[in-house]
Amino acid sequence: MKKNILLTHDVPSHDNTALYGDSLPEDSFVSYKAFKVKDAQIAWINNNWLEGHGIDVEKAERLILDNYAYVSRGYADDAELDLTDSKTFIADRYGNTGDAGNGGSARCGLNGQLQIKGNGVNPLVAVNVDEGHSSGKLPLSEAISEALWSELCDQELPYGALRIIAVIRTPQTITGENTFGDEVEQPCSIMLREVATRPAHFEPALNFWPRQGYVRLRDATHKYVESAVKLLESNERKKSGSNTPVYDVVERFVTRFATQVAVSRIKGMPHGSLTSSNIALDGRFLDLGTVSGIGDFSNVLLTSGLGATWDDHLGVNEWLETFFYHLNRHSESGLNGEQQKSLLDKFNLTLEEQENRYTALECGISEQTPELIEIGRKIKQELRKDKWHVSRLADCDFNKERFFSDVESALEIVGYPDVKPNFKYRDIKYSRFTIFADPCLQGHCGTKKEISKFICQYLN
Repeated sequence: MKKNILLTHDVPSHDNTALYGDSLPEDSFVSYKAFKVKDAQIAWINNNWLEGHGIDVEKAERLILDNYAYVSRGYADDAELDLTDSKTFIADRYGNTGDAGNGGSARCGLNGQLQIKGNGVNPLVAVNVDEGHSSGKLPLSEAISEALWSELCDQELPYGALRIIAVIRTPQTITGENTFGDEVEQPCSIMLREVATRPAHFEPALNFWPRQGYVRLRDATHKYVESAVKLLESNERKKSGSNTPVYDVVERFVTRFATQVAVSRIKGMPHGSLTSSNIALDGRFLDLGTVSGIGDFSNVLLTSGLGATWDDHLGVNEWLETFFYHLNRHSESGLNGEQQKSLLDKFNLTLEEQENRYTALECGISEQTPELIEIGRKIKQELRKDKWHVSRLADCDFNKERFFSDVESALEIVGYPDVKPNFKYRDIKYSRFTIFADPCLQGHCGTKKEISKFICQYLN
């Protein structure tokens, strides 16, 4: 592991910054200047991650503030910034869906080996998006919730999540609607996390309308996609010598992605917003603000317009087709129609198979059991009985006794009455509402010590 993993630089380059010119071309980034924000403090730090990378925790706090407490102009009044201390950060460009959208990571900056989220507006913010997607700010409560879920996903899912290394509290505040629909004032934060390429990096932002002064980004939207696809193809060829590099990359991705989604559904911790920008090519989840524990096998809607727990793969199929289209259009090896169909089939079949497999495993049935997948299918069918309609999280049944009674009945049917089920996330403790109702995420949020204790209670 690189010794300078917590360091940033005056200007990002191919030699000192992750992804830049390596996994993604220069065309995929746009630079902007950021200034030191005064009086920033560490709100939470990931001791486990730091220790795992051989980094001294006490020294890390100072390093993180010195290197990442930077925001773009306009984030705060000039008097709250040190305008003599600036660095250049780069924002990664990627595609979006819908009638309006930003041009990529509109509130994220990359410099060095890690990325910050919530450090103000950058050139990728569009003029026609809502305030929540254009302020460039990140409420502290959202950052803490995401830090919690990134660690839980890292522990429980086969491919984990982009882990959060630290959350910085800034003196600024933001007023907006919280999880309960109330208009509240909250502290702002800068979140430091790992980085990865995503399918969206290979899609154009067709509905991106930049602010005045950045119109050139609108004209160049297909250029970065073409460059990114060609680099993806070239990297895979160098690594494996394959004659079908794009197909190989995507086959690996859809297999991992389907498995990741399946396990998250069965364990009861679905992502809730499975867009092409919220999943890494290596299968890790990111942008976890929509994750929530689910009490049973109901079809719960976590994000409006993106499908409920058990049918959000339908929307995934749509954006996978778009992803395949751009890979085929810009690569030499291509993805013909037959290959694209086989990849979609692989995603859907893997999703179904892994759901059934993990249903049996989560019920406590041994992996060596003959016909494990068929047993899991029958259990899942029983647990989903009469739960096909879409329901809201607020209406979700978190009655553990009733759920485990249903599990016991299903196990009786398949002939395994004596196994011990797990399903620890089928608990109201893991509901998004419960998490955000904690005093640490209310109002001006808790102290560093209180936040650390809050997250530890969930991780332990």
